[in-house]
Amino acid sequence: MSFGERHGGNQGDRGRGRDRSGRGNNNNFNFNDGNDSLLSGNMTVSSWRIFICCCIFRIVNVLCIQSQFDPDEYWQNLEPAYCGAFGNCDGLTWEWKRRSSITSIDSVSDFIHLGLKGPIRSYVSILPTYLLYHVAKFLHIDSSWVISRGPVFLNAILVAAPTDWSVWFMAKWMTKSEGKEQIENSRLWYLYASLTSWFNAYALVRTYSNSLE
Repeated sequence: MSFGERHGGNQGDRGRGRDRSGRGNNNNFNFNDGNDSLLSGNMTVSSWRIFICCCIFRIVNVLCIQSQFDPDEYWQNLEPAYCGAFGNCDGLTWEWKRRSSITSIDSVSDFIHLGLKGPIRSYVSILPTYLLYHVAKFLHIDSSWVISRGPVFLNAILVAAPTDWSVWFMAKWMTKSEGKEQIENSRLWYLYASLTSWFNAYALVRTYSNSLE
């Protein structure tokens, strides 16, 4: 077999394999393609490496933030969590205090009234900070630094880093480039854009309920 026949046949086999898998068509995306897919229910080493790198980057990001941006980073998270953990509720704003006078729902109008007059914020968004405060209180390490800065580090790991990782993970579905090497390069550029966004660096790590949302 000549060199041309041998390599020509291999190229034909690769072309037919690409057609059978659907990757030759730009309109068909294989969502299970790649070694980092979560659709199979696991995270591979490469995914964990990216996530750990994002966590380290955002922790350094937090260390560089020494300013206040907006009162909501306290009102939306730190103060209600502190109130629940330590019992001092003097600083809560109306959006957390508002409660309806209706104690039971007997009609549709009562249900609507309860929805309109009840608290407008959910306690789910402050749950990580609330648990952190309880752990700090139990271990007697509830210093002013832990109370004020601890939730920001927690937010960097639970909110900011997963946001960056999600950008990297979903980038393979946003590109039509053929070839694994081209897709991987594109994904790294997407991740680079997220990590170097000045607004992400300044606001994403802060304890806003909007950051979690």
